[in-house]
Amino acid sequence: MITEDSSSSCEDDALIDDRKNSFIRDEDISYQPIIRPLSDTIGDDYKILDLIESTNEYKSYFGIHQRQKFFVLIKFYYKSPTLLRKANIETEALTITNTIDLTHQYFVKYIGRYEYNLCPILIFQALGPTLTKQMEFFNGLTFSLSTIRVFMWHLIHALELLHECKLICGNLSTDTVSLLEDYVDQKGYVMKTGERSVQLRINSLSCASNGNIWHVTSLTPERIQSPEQLLSTRWSYEIDIWQLGILFVELITGRKLFTHNNRLLHYALIEKLGGQFPLFLLDESQKSEIPIFRDGKCDISMLDDECRKIYNSFPTLENLIHNDKALSFAQATLCTDPSRRLLPLQLINHPFIIDLN
Repeated sequence: MITEDSSSSCEDDALIDDRKNSFIRDEDISYQPIIRPLSDTIGDDYKILDLIESTNEYKSYFGIHQRQKFFVLIKFYYKSPTLLRKANIETEALTITNTIDLTHQYFVKYIGRYEYNLCPILIFQALGPTLTKQMEFFNGLTFSLSTIRVFMWHLIHALELLHECKLICGNLSTDTVSLLEDYVDQKGYVMKTGERSVQLRINSLSCASNGNIWHVTSLTPERIQSPEQLLSTRWSYEIDIWQLGILFVELITGRKLFTHNNRLLHYALIEKLGGQFPLFLLDESQKSEIPIFRDGKCDISMLDDECRKIYNSFPTLENLIHNDKALSFAQATLCTDPSRRLLPLQLINHPFIIDLN
């Protein structure tokens, strides 16, 4: 919890009260919003939250105020060299979101903004729970396959739109996809599951990247990074397909795939899940962990006893998914070779998705 002096807190409250009904609706916004998951704050009238990195060199705080069904997001920066470098990266990644209509049905709706002392206050549509929260409500149960098919249909179309706009999402996961509140009852269970009735919103574009250039560095959380990102080789749109595959398997199993912090184990589990790492990726990579690969395969003997137990108990896709079409869909997205992953236009015609029609 972040502590502040009382005078600062009073000023913030006064600011909210004075400006609560006066925000700017500008079509050509010069400051692009960094969209963050906000649904966890429902029920609190006003509080300061630390939602992203907090180190001795860099702190970024968000104040969140809920009025009716909109969130007012206030961003506070503590100036430092590290902050400036981080801000430059985010600015470069997000300026191209001008090409996207942020009111589109697949993204959290941006309502408006105003500024106070160079501090932007952004207003977004309030959403229901994230898919992560929804799975926690299920307590071990999972979504039905028909509902997961609907989710994939929406997310494939969202990725298709992003890619048409030359934008790589970069952070597609159960944490960054939210259900609309109208489709969830008080206990958190989905009320509508027919065909396309279950609506989703991507609630974060904070890791978005320009699709017109190749990338090496990444802001994507390591848990969902694709093989080419983990190896620090060139990557592009294909990372979104890998993340879609991870999300797909997690929805089917009802749990996160990768919860460990051991990098060498992570390589081994990815190989078990998606196949042998392509030699061209290993040749391009300069990672110090590369010695774990022997003749193009992970050398399991380099893992300690605890990691080896995790590896041995980790299931293959065939063990996780028993529906043939769903298994084929997972295999089409979770390929360690990025060139073999199907693109959104191909995925939308996959037999698993076609069954929706």
